[in-house]
Amino acid sequence: MRKTIKHLMTILIFTFFSLILISCTDKVLDIAIDETSIPEHITIGTFDITDLKLIVTKGNYDTETIPVTISMISATDNAKLNTVGTHEIAINYRNLTTKVTITINAPSEEEINEVLQNDLAEITIPAVMTNLFPLPLNGSYGSTITWTVDSPAITISTGGTVSLTRPLYFEEDVEVSLQATLEYFGKTLNHTFNTVVPKRAKDAIDEQIESVALSLELPQQIENTLALPFNGGEISGLKIEWFSSHPDIIVINNQLQTVQVLSPETDTTVTLSFAIHYQNRSYSHFDDITVTVKKGVTAAPAITNPSIEGNILSWTGVEGAESYSLYVDGALITVVDTPSVALDTLIPLKGRFTIGIQTNAFGDFAPSLIVDITYNHVPAHVETYYQELDFDLVGNALKMALRELLTVTHTTKTSYASLRQHMQYTDASLTDDGKILLFYSRIEVDKTWDQGLTYNREHVWAQNLGWFTESGAGSDLHHIRPTDPSVNSAISNRKFGNVNNGTQLKLSKKNGGGVIDGYYEGSYFEPADEVKGDVARIIFYLMTRYPESDSYTFTSVAYSLELLLEWNELDPVDTFEARRNDRTWEIQGNRNPFIDYSFLADQIWG
Repeated sequence: MRKTIKHLMTILIFTFFSLILISCTDKVLDIAIDETSIPEHITIGTFDITDLKLIVTKGNYDTETIPVTISMISATDNAKLNTVGTHEIAINYRNLTTKVTITINAPSEEEINEVLQNDLAEITIPAVMTNLFPLPLNGSYGSTITWTVDSPAITISTGGTVSLTRPLYFEEDVEVSLQATLEYFGKTLNHTFNTVVPKRAKDAIDEQIESVALSLELPQQIENTLALPFNGGEISGLKIEWFSSHPDIIVINNQLQTVQVLSPETDTTVTLSFAIHYQNRSYSHFDDITVTVKKGVTAAPAITNPSIEGNILSWTGVEGAESYSLYVDGALITVVDTPSVALDTLIPLKGRFTIGIQTNAFGDFAPSLIVDITYNHVPAHVETYYQELDFDLVGNALKMALRELLTVTHTTKTSYASLRQHMQYTDASLTDDGKILLFYSRIEVDKTWDQGLTYNREHVWAQNLGWFTESGAGSDLHHIRPTDPSVNSAISNRKFGNVNNGTQLKLSKKNGGGVIDGYYEGSYFEPADEVKGDVARIIFYLMTRYPESDSYTFTSVAYSLELLLEWNELDPVDTFEARRNDRTWEIQGNRNPFIDYSFLADQIWG
């Protein structure tokens, strides 16, 4: 037994001293740069820190030479190696530091020329460009490269990606010159590359537009009436915009889709040109149409001084006139025999309307030119909210004016957690305060929040398709709606679009199961008709309110802008949507202008 213990003690003592010896041997006593590894002449861009050798002295005074690695120097010192000058670089290894002086020299003119030529030789531009193409902004030998282009057919992003605007199928291929300017240490080298951007082939949408254009026929001679088509008939969303060479004879209002023919003193030939707008395309290359307007009786004088005071529309009548026709947004509504009318009998709905007043035929006179006046028929609090807005603005100017208004008045930022309480008020049933109306399914359920079993807080613009999480646009009460959990899950991250032969949405068992009006197929989801306008107006709001949306397009969330404009028109604002806008305004301070004035969408994007 004693022998065994003695043997074990011997082994332990031997192991202990072995570990001490190994520890001493592994310990680093000193480090130093191998001076022979420092190049005599270093030109910027040619030096690699791993070329340096580090002499390491161990605890047993043995030495070994190892390469310096990038991890041994700081980021600041590493940056110095790309700067001309003499730099002191600290090398750190095993808690020891040594320093080395490195001189980085500017390249000679010959070296500069070599870099420029080498980088130029690496650039290749396709002879024909049909797709996105990345242009180099930095040469592999060290030069920086900038690009200019002589044609709008090619656009170069700040990142160097080329995007193409290819000529239309009826146009010619475009020859484009791309000039590269290579710069290295103050010296530049220019080179021009030539390429061709070919016209794109005619596709199905082009065929549809062309078929509409070729089908347009007008009578060669007209007297006092002319019917112009403003829509594409069976092609939903297609619009035709008309232009008259004699707007004093053929008066066209494309917005209201009305045409007036005023008889000239002599037969007059009028040229009618047109543009067709469909699916983000606008074509106006078609042949003009000419008509001859026959001379006729003189048009009656038009009314003057139309004005609206409170609820009364009045104007200065025409001497001898017996009656006046009143139009609302281009449609004949009534005929009156006095120069005034009570507007509440004319327009029962809320909104913004164009009222036209026309002197009817009398004596030897034909009907007069229609005189328009705009009527805002909205509640007082809505009119006050927009009192500083210039409704005559169009396009981006109107969008920016609305963005400022919506941002300044958005005084309360709701949290995502608070939405479950707010929605119990904003989305409450019109007939039962104890229930809320679910967005897509249009069913009413108990408003009590039960951790998402009965309804979710749904981002109408799917989070994965947008820029937001659960703040900003992601918790904006104008955006978030209560939805059935199963419906929400089925919609997932799909975009909005029209669906053929899709899968019908189903309610969760908690809400009774069964199917609802709404379909999905592939990457698209089509809600019920009575929800489509709501969807469009929510998206219009988000694209206006939030600057982050500027880097997105309508195709980020829907099939097309035209589709959303169509939905906005086909599904007008109802009582529930208008009340919800009011209640959201009470909570967060701003309104959805596309609910108050749905025509603003066309005024910005139409």
